[in-house]
Amino acid sequence: MPSRLLIVTADDFGLCAAVSDAVVAAHDAGIVTSASLLATCEGFATAARLARTRPGLDIGVHVVLAWGRPLSPPREIPSLVRADGGFLPRSELLRRAFAGRIRIEEAALEIGRQIARVLEAGLRPVHINGDRHVHTYPGLREVFVELARTHGLASRVPGDRIVWCHRRGDPIRPLRLGRILARRLFGRHLAAAYRRLCLRAGVPVNAVFLNPTSVLPAARLGLEAYRALFARPWQGAAELMTHPASCDDTVRAFWDGDPAACREREDELRCLLSPAFRDLLEEAGVRPVGHRALRDAVAQPPSAPDSLVTRRA
Repeated sequence: MPSRLLIVTADDFGLCAAVSDAVVAAHDAGIVTSASLLATCEGFATAARLARTRPGLDIGVHVVLAWGRPLSPPREIPSLVRADGGFLPRSELLRRAFAGRIRIEEAALEIGRQIARVLEAGLRPVHINGDRHVHTYPGLREVFVELARTHGLASRVPGDRIVWCHRRGDPIRPLRLGRILARRLFGRHLAAAYRRLCLRAGVPVNAVFLNPTSVLPAARLGLEAYRALFARPWQGAAELMTHPASCDDTVRAFWDGDPAACREREDELRCLLSPAFRDLLEEAGVRPVGHRALRDAVAQPPSAPDSLVTRRA
């Protein structure tokens, strides 16, 4: 079976030591090829040090705009922050984006500062994306595309497709599934607009986006979820989004104290580090590559449009 290219990206690098150590463990095991680095978190300096000693790990800027606090003085970016100076919650940021109430110059200032902090740490980022996919929001996506073009960065196009992989004993909750499908359909609409902007600007992007939590009706971040994702064909390079972590107080707070979310991240880390996962990659004809495979490519063949829901064969 010919190799299919797969960028294995670990997000939230730099959130804290429990996340950063998990990311480099998965990279050192030969699985994670890229990491999305948070420039706004206390764990940034440690993550940057770890990255500098791993030249094979492609570093990207994981731009934060929907939680935490900005690098910019709040008075300089009033359309992006609350009265207390912290970033707007995601729901309010999205409302402002669609209402045209985000000032492009303010977004460019804050995103530029997050890129600059990564550069000042002695790292050369290869890609850029937004935490919680904020880079696809109207009024923000134009800024991301321009900065990606200026800095020669690849970018992520999300818009993952639901993979239906029902197993006996899994609960099926129609209301929950309906909400998930509605959110994913909306996300695909935003992603399609972002892809068009990137391609017009010459910004390299992934052909396919794979998200293990899109395996329904009961996603578990284990081998079965990845097997279902890799069963689908693709052309070009796919990006697999992962969030490996060990759980500490920072991780628990980040996931709003949700024990299930914390367990999922630990389960994901164990799965990525397992010999069975490496065997699965070989069986599926998948070859891990970094974002440099996108940035250095001459052309980016987009995948043909497909349906929102795929049933695993």
